[in-house]
Amino acid sequence: MYVNRINEGVVRVGVNFKTDSLKEKIKILVMSDQHFDSKQCDRKMLKSHFDQAKELNSPVLMLGDWFDAMQTRNDKRSMKSSLKAAYLNAYLDDLVDETVEFLEPYSKNIAVWAWGNHESAILRNNETRLITRAIEILRLKTKSNIMEMPYRGWIFLEAKDPRNKIRSKAVKIAYTHGDGGSAPVTRGAIKSARRAVMWPDADLFLSGHIHAQLTMPIPRYRITERGYEYEDEQIHAQLPTYKTKSKHDGWEVEKGFGPPNMGGLWIELMTERNGDHMMDITEKIIQLRREGKTGTEIFRLTNVSYYHQSKIYRDENVPTPSRYGQTRQTILAMLAEGKLNQNQIAKKLGVSRQFVSQAKLSELAKKELAAIGWLFSDGLC
Repeated sequence: MYVNRINEGVVRVGVNFKTDSLKEKIKILVMSDQHFDSKQCDRKMLKSHFDQAKELNSPVLMLGDWFDAMQTRNDKRSMKSSLKAAYLNAYLDDLVDETVEFLEPYSKNIAVWAWGNHESAILRNNETRLITRAIEILRLKTKSNIMEMPYRGWIFLEAKDPRNKIRSKAVKIAYTHGDGGSAPVTRGAIKSARRAVMWPDADLFLSGHIHAQLTMPIPRYRITERGYEYEDEQIHAQLPTYKTKSKHDGWEVEKGFGPPNMGGLWIELMTERNGDHMMDITEKIIQLRREGKTGTEIFRLTNVSYYHQSKIYRDENVPTPSRYGQTRQTILAMLAEGKLNQNQIAKKLGVSRQFVSQAKLSELAKKELAAIGWLFSDGLC
């Protein structure tokens, strides 16, 4: 795993596939609203999820409110009964120390650690940055590369094969810790619809804060710069929490909150992405091949390189299509028609000017060879 900051609010997280297999998957753990220092944090569940991430060597994205931190003297939500005995001496220092002790075995799995409203409230009222302090200590103790991120930002998720080559376009994840009330009826659906308008470039949008779980795909009509139409989905995921609710008394009971959804979210990253999201990439490519699509057309529809297409055809015993056969024939027909020059043809078909010129020269060479009696078939004479 590697983590690089692009700018203040954008980070690139990369994962490495162990093999060159087209069907390999990598899991990423996303979590929010752990409220680690609360008596109501389900630490057993939290530890089990971190243990799974460590065993799978999975990156972990933490999107705010790791700290509960509601027991400072000026916090209106504080209750003596909610204060753990371990925090009686130096409350905020003790929160950081216990966090570091808990996260130390998992620090090299944590890629991103973003702020939430509980951390920003502590900065505002007590002038200390709990997440910054915890990350600094973890870096010193474990040499980890945890990237501290703001309340709202972007994560570019990409994968490399064993040859250190990028397998696919980065998955663009927009996130926010969250805002507003608990949304007990819609569970974040209305906010997701608004975010789809404001963050049109995101493939996936993640948010927390309201302790509710919702996964909502929003289908979209898209078009490339070259004029190819396709459909995809922008996925919105509302993240649950690791904090249970009090059943009988306390601030949450007085506010009328119900039981929360508990846990985190696993994201599976595959070797290749495609517009369908629901269909296995191998089956999609074989289907397109049987429909008579060329290698170039399949690449435009699936983003799978011709090299990886060839591997699929060999593994599945499917005839390999021509890479540019149909395109070459189209170019020759347009040149014969005489309405467009070579530059205009290249722009219209989305190919290079050099490719158009090569197609023309190749056809001229065939005619010259035929004229002097040479046999010419499939590029061999």
